[in-house]
Amino acid sequence: MNDRTDDFLAARFAVAANPLDDSNWLDVRHRAELPYRRHRWLALPVAAAIGVLLVGSAFAFYGRVVDFFSAEPASERVVIEFDKLGAVVRGARLGPNVNSSEARKIATVVVDGEPRPLYVAPTSDGGFCWQWYFVGKCARLRVDEPSLGNGWLEGEHGGARLVFGHVLDSRVQRLELEYQDGSRIDIPFVWVSAPIDAGFYQYEVPPEHLLVGHRAALIRGLDEDGNEVARSDFVLEP
Repeated sequence: MNDRTDDFLAARFAVAANPLDDSNWLDVRHRAELPYRRHRWLALPVAAAIGVLLVGSAFAFYGRVVDFFSAEPASERVVIEFDKLGAVVRGARLGPNVNSSEARKIATVVVDGEPRPLYVAPTSDGGFCWQWYFVGKCARLRVDEPSLGNGWLEGEHGGARLVFGHVLDSRVQRLELEYQDGSRIDIPFVWVSAPIDAGFYQYEVPPEHLLVGHRAALIRGLDEDGNEVARSDFVLEP
């Protein structure tokens, strides 16, 4: 994804919906301007949803597989927002050609006491776009794309208080989050079947790992034998 496309997607996703009430667009704009957005993670709208799964702070399963076409279709508002990604300006398509009508709601988690549904839609060229709460990304749009993508919302001490992303390598059976102090924990993810063929995760970092020296440092993707097949490091502020 080139910088021009990223700028376009960021502009499209800058209007983010209140996850508890789709009608509150003033709160949408407020959320879109949160200072915690990092790098290329984009503000996205989501609808209040009846969850496929509701848990305390993360998924209660590891490597669960969800059949894309059996999942609940996304709401009309979410479909419209996905559709905006494929807008054509002066004859040039600035974003991916998303098959917005095929968008599905995959699962819902509760973080900070709020339900956060995950929506995914395929693109016409074999990629996909996803949105979770007010963050999201499009993936598999270029050949050199890393197989493990991560993003985070920054906490008050400069570390990641919420981590999220996608997995493109089907060999990954476990995701392991390692902290600066060397401690590690498995974090759950959901794998979505074709035409997506990718996994997605979101994890709320506990308070004791928001302090300098104990913050999230990297995520590993491990195969069934525990071998590292993908890795993504957090670039943290000093």
